[in-house]
Amino acid sequence: MIRLSLVALAAGALALAGCTKKDDVPQNTNTSADPAAGPSNDHVGQFLTNAIAGDLGEIKLGQMAGTKASAQGVRDLAQALVRDHGNSKDQAEQLARAHAAQIPTDPRSDALSEIDKLNSLSGTDFDREFASFMVKDHQRTINSFQAEAGSSDPQDVTSFAQQALPALKQHLQMAESLATGLNGKGS
Repeated sequence: MIRLSLVALAAGALALAGCTKKDDVPQNTNTSADPAAGPSNDHVGQFLTNAIAGDLGEIKLGQMAGTKASAQGVRDLAQALVRDHGNSKDQAEQLARAHAAQIPTDPRSDALSEIDKLNSLSGTDFDREFASFMVKDHQRTINSFQAEAGSSDPQDVTSFAQQALPALKQHLQMAESLATGLNGKGS
């Protein structure tokens, strides 16, 4: 009975962590998952689809910041985003195929909105907005990945989430440091 309650509690926590606004679910998805892999657990599929869409957004935002940022620290973060989220996307796509989950081809809507917003900014205004968005986005992503890492989902998926956390936390630390410095609160 206790074990069943713990499983139900973990599933509920994961469902809450994976809940996003309907707008955040990517519109374009590639449903070329391997049908031989069998049906995907809804939580696993949602987590992997959101992870891939998140990676796509971080890559696009990182590429943009790599060319538009005025501060070297922002360009350094941008480079880390492109590298680390590119690797994460590749791993998440492999898992999505193995678990018959949808593979999005577009970033989440919040990332697309942020790209539009950043297109109109330059210099320090661009840097501040980029750092601020990266703080919020990575806080949300870390919460989702921590919930997945502690879930009872298949080990390959929970291991992926656990292994991704150090890079996500490093990105968050970089973004927080930049946000503080760019807003004149740091040294």
